[in-house]
Amino acid sequence: KETELDDGSRQYDGVTTIAEGAFTECSSVKELELPITLTGIDKLAFSKMTELETVTIKDNVTYINSEAFRNNVKLREVAISSDSALDFLGVRAFAGCSELTDITLPDKLTEISQYAFYNCSKLDNIKIPETVQEIGTDAFKGTKEYNDQVDYNAANGLRNFIFIDRWLVEYTDGKDLTTKENLPALNATVLGDKLDGKGGLIGIAQGCFYNCTRLKTVVLPATVRYLGQQAFSKCSSLETFRTEESSQLIKIGASCFINNGLKMIYLPSGLKEIGSQAFYGCSSLDYLIDDGNGDRTVNRIPESVEKIGYAAFRKTKIWEDAAKDDGATEGLPKDGVVRIEIVRKSASTGKQYYWIVDTNTDSGDETAIKISTVDCGGDNDN
Repeated sequence: KETELDDGSRQYDGVTTIAEGAFTECSSVKELELPITLTGIDKLAFSKMTELETVTIKDNVTYINSEAFRNNVKLREVAISSDSALDFLGVRAFAGCSELTDITLPDKLTEISQYAFYNCSKLDNIKIPETVQEIGTDAFKGTKEYNDQVDYNAANGLRNFIFIDRWLVEYTDGKDLTTKENLPALNATVLGDKLDGKGGLIGIAQGCFYNCTRLKTVVLPATVRYLGQQAFSKCSSLETFRTEESSQLIKIGASCFINNGLKMIYLPSGLKEIGSQAFYGCSSLDYLIDDGNGDRTVNRIPESVEKIGYAAFRKTKIWEDAAKDDGATEGLPKDGVVRIEIVRKSASTGKQYYWIVDTNTDSGDETAIKISTVDCGGDNDN
């Protein structure tokens, strides 16, 4: 229902979504207050509105899709309540909003996609909710907060570790913003004291150390909870990855370590999710160690893990060996299944647990399955 108000503005009741491109290039609107019934904003819905200055987004909106507010060059304020249901910000959602100085990211937000705030050149003092689990490549590149750190690092001859709140969003070698060659090790000491007083690093964004070819070892600070997609992919010299004691790591993103030189990895006991193709193509990966378990003679996935994505371990040495042990022919076992042991026996249930980490398919839509088998005096009863 559309109603024209006394001040000439229009009110729309009962609207649940704004369709793709619905108000693109609508140049007469200066203020936008979205209805409480709205649950979603689709691609390009409010892009290139050259006079738009303020937007109020009500609590029931759960997603803002790609380029929804892109290139609104006069937009200076976006009001979102901290209680908003907003969960997802799409690619370039607010990119090019060069006058934007203030936005509140709500406490239910879990993903900020690539280039979401790209070239929002006045945006500063950005607060990332602790619910966020994924930040895309260059999500904040070109913001004031980003640019100020680049300028400071260049003036002081420092590597570019770029932080937005408690997230590490970019690494480069200093003045040259295209290279990542000169970092042999990553640990809390290398990261320095950038996050003193903030509670420590909480996440590493998508592609942060992509193609960092000299990186050999990573000792992840205990405070880190989330590793983004492709965060350490194509690090061809990377051999060892582990976390500090009492690690809070929850999630390893999709393709996080794809096609690198890992030989062993220590997985903390609180880990919950390993993304699709997380270790795909790590052909030397031979040791998968549950860091909360004293026995390091058996490859283990921590019992805390709830989800393993499609082909997470395919083309690793662990995967090849598991396939061969199960009668593999032409790369996959005779029954199309590769199993990796999680624990020999659960004290509480008396069962053994395995992950089916691969099946004889390339459909790309499968996740691994955790199965239990009755303990029969130490034999594996499948």
